[in-house]
Formats: sequence, structure tokens, C-alpha cells
Amino acid sequence: MTTSIARTLAICLIAGGALTGCGSDSTSATDSANAAEYRTAVNSICTAGNERIEALFSNSSLGPKASQPQLVEMLDRILAAIGDQINEIDAIDAPEGLATDVDAWLLDSRTTAEEVRSGGAAFFEQQASGVNPFAAVNANAVELGFNACGE
Repeated sequence: MTTSIARTLAICLIAGGALTGCGSDSTSATDSANAAEYRTAVNSICTAGNERIEALFSNSSLGPKASQPQLVEMLDRILAAIGDQINEIDAIDAPEGLATDVDAWLLDSRTTAEEVRSGGAAFFEQQASGVNPFAAVNANAVELGFNACGE
């Protein structure tokens, strides 16, 4: 297990969604300031979440010969941490110009997390072979200005 796997999972799940149009529809300075503050808050949540997930791996004794149950347990812990992040982001009111995209992003994040959960330890095999089920999710996070969520 590497930190990059944990980071990829965290970033992908938190950054999930088929989101487009990261700019605000409003041209007012207040709306732009609100969107900037919102992006800062979301990026802060993702940064803290990435650190928590990296710590899960750093404090883990998992190695290349980890059993399926050990991998599933680690995946469950990671997905629980990601779920907490999603809920934290969801608890913040998105500015009007971003709200629809953020709602879609959060829904897609939850859906992706459930798909990964249902696949169990196969996620780690996918990661090792270069397949990232969250690639589109990451790209959409960056489009929205959630760079820490989509690194």
C-alpha cells in the first residue's frame, strides 16, 4: 500500500461528480467572493481529509501480502473518512452559481463510493494496474476549483 493509493481514493471520492461550469453565473462581486470563500472551505476540507486518509495508511501494517479481509477493512475505513468529508462539504451552503453543480458532484461522489465499496478489495488491484475509477471525478473537481479535491 502506498500513500498515493490513499490520496487517489480520497481525492477521487471527494472530488466526484459530473460537474461542469465551475464559474458563477452571477457577475456581482458578492457572488464571486462567496464562490471564492466556498472553494477555499471545500479545499480545506479535502486537504484535511487527504491527511487523515494518508495517516490511515501510515499507521497501517498492511503490506503486499495483505489478506482480502484486511484490505476490505482498510477500504471501509477510508470510505468512512471520505463519507465524513462529503457530509462536511454538503453541510456548507454552496453559492447560487455553484449549487446545482455541487449537488451533482456530491451525488456522484456518493455513488462512486458505493460502487467502490461493492467491489471490495478489487479497488486496490485496479489502482495497482493503473485503472482509476475516479479519474473523471478528479477532473470535475478541478473544473469546479476544488484543486485539493482533484489533485
